[in-house]
Amino acid sequence: MIQFFIAADIHINYQFYVGLAYSWMAGTTFGHHSPAPIGSLISFESQNEDAVVDSGNGGAFRIGYDFKGFLRGEIEYSYHSTELKSHSGVAGFNKGRNDIDLHSAGLTLIAELNNSSRFTPYVHGGAGMVFGNVFVQGSGPAEETFSDLVIAPAVSFGAGSTFAINSTFELDVRYRGAVIPTAEDLEPVILVHGVMAGVNIKF
Repeated sequence: MIQFFIAADIHINYQFYVGLAYSWMAGTTFGHHSPAPIGSLISFESQNEDAVVDSGNGGAFRIGYDFKGFLRGEIEYSYHSTELKSHSGVAGFNKGRNDIDLHSAGLTLIAELNNSSRFTPYVHGGAGMVFGNVFVQGSGPAEETFSDLVIAPAVSFGAGSTFAINSTFELDVRYRGAVIPTAEDLEPVILVHGVMAGVNIKF
């Protein structure tokens, strides 16, 4: 006998979810060891300098699993784009193209503080890999440039809260900081931080 399934027969446990988020990365300052460019018309010796990173925008895509206790796990890919708004001590570097692009992928564990309201606060921590590029091009006579490729492990931490709209959709807002070891010419570790806001869809 042929049996037909209707929608009521499909059991949804809402343990899996996908999430989309907008991400705003706050500015930060880090050190850079700048070698003297070869053939430059503006000469300066190798020196340590401070670079200020402007705030930037990005996004994230997540696949999550709710263990139905207090713990959730997420696999996430995110992208951020920002720029250096100043680079002290180097002629022309403040006027040209100064780009920072960061791609990251990793695993995040979330510990929730369950309660009877629609708000569920949580803390989170994770680890993953960061792939990025720091490119600075000056506008001086020689258009001095440097470019650093960042491929490094990173750890993240933070806190946030979800707000249940219904059994399928919830809003998710979180703060996240990340510690990233960097390329050879950059400071050994950079701390970046920002706010992420988005929606989770359970199924």
